Amino acid sequence: MFYFRTLIFSLSLSCAAPVKSEPIMSMSRGFTVSLEDLSGRVLPVHSHRGGAFIEGRMGEAYVVRFDNPTAQRVEVVATVDGRDVVSGEPGDYARQRGYIVEPFGSLRIPGFRRSLSEVAQFRFTGPGDSYSSRRGTPENVGVIGVAVFGQAAPPPTAYRNRDDSDNEQSKGAQAPAMEAPADERGNLGTQFGETRGAPVVEVPFVRARPSAPDAVLAAYYDDREGLIRRGIISQPALSLPGPQPFPENQRFAVPPP
Repeated sequence: MFYFRTLIFSLSLSCAAPVKSEPIMSMSRGFTVSLEDLSGRVLPVHSHRGGAFIEGRMGEAYVVRFDNPTAQRVEVVATVDGRDVVSGEPGDYARQRGYIVEPFGSLRIPGFRRSLSEVAQFRFTGPGDSYSSRRGTPENVGVIGVAVFGQAAPPPTAYRNRDDSDNEQSKGAQAPAMEAPADERGNLGTQFGETRGAPVVEVPFVRARPSAPDAVLAAYYDDREGLIRRGIISQPALSLPGPQPFPENQRFAVPPP
């Protein structure tokens, strides 16, 4: 039996119906992810060729929000710029553990975890100053990833061979790969920002399929200039003033210069 201790937010996790917000992407069974600023405002989202692109701003702090609309308890393994938000290592959902989200609950991840009590705030910065670049993986800057695992049912009372049980749990369809939308690098990355409190506790969780997520979600981000340059959003047309019949409505004519 695969048995691990996983993290659960003690302050930022809500088991009530999630507040309505626009998701950056939803896949399989309605799981959704969005980026929010610290006031809870959902960051703008643009669809392009089947992908989702979030519009961020240099220096802006944000949180990753996950909503679970199902009646099942799930584990969420999240990455920012290809780095696991708990361990800080390159993302590997089969090996790394994440956060628990209760049925019909939501989760807000505010930063890279530094301890059971603190995180380093997610904050948009230049690609070269991003946590991922400074850890040696600049090629992954500009993407948010989330893998969702369902919980295993309680084992039957009858004896089962341990190896057989493990093999059965390991079976499952391979999760869809996340493909980069374009070769160009964006203007934003995510900083290992200031320390803030975010207490969690460890709880047990057994995955139904240890290495095969129920869903994998991905979205990309950049600033507005970068999204325009990459053709993801259109450059707004310049609004040039036309001739005005009464521009100032003076009382008498003034001689020309």
